[in-house]
Amino acid sequence: MSQIKRVEVTELEAAAIKALQAYGSIESRLALILATLLKIEYQDGLILINRVASTKARYNLIDDFIKKQIPTVRHFWAILERRISYVEQERNWIAHWRFVTDLGTLPGNEEPTDKLVRMDNYSDERFRNAEHLNKAREEAVRISIILIHFEGFIKWCLANNDPTGHAHFSIFMADEKTLQTEEALIKIHRLTEEKTAEKEANQAQTS
Repeated sequence: MSQIKRVEVTELEAAAIKALQAYGSIESRLALILATLLKIEYQDGLILINRVASTKARYNLIDDFIKKQIPTVRHFWAILERRISYVEQERNWIAHWRFVTDLGTLPGNEEPTDKLVRMDNYSDERFRNAEHLNKAREEAVRISIILIHFEGFIKWCLANNDPTGHAHFSIFMADEKTLQTEEALIKIHRLTEEKTAEKEANQAQTS
């Protein structure tokens, strides 16, 4: 029986794989948001998102429907779009730049460094290393979590025509500086847990 040969993955390659996976979750959330706005199945929303090749066109599509149906939340969507654009840029670097090993100044005692550089311009001083990609992955995870709750918020707005009645309204209407912190995620989770506990308590009383 032949043995499967293990392939060694560098720290940079592992960071790139995890960053791409995290970005993929953002695309799934965007498809869900689009499906909610259009009142269609998630799979149909996914088809629409994949059919729109340009990232900017995807953002504009979602923005057009938000503007038409719940313009109150456009402010928050604009903030999210800027944050997603940062992760999108990192994703494009992974897809289109080349993995190289920088041997440093020779002769010398520097350790070789793996990094991403532009394929068409090796003299470009910009590069991405594992630390850059890990930060992008962490940001993608944060955004993905917020998008899950944002979709629920949109669903509430469409059903009740009252954004201010939703527990997450104050968070989603906050300024960009607030939303750059972990505090927003903590508040979202806390409010979600409180809402879930309240719902379970009401169900227990009626049963």
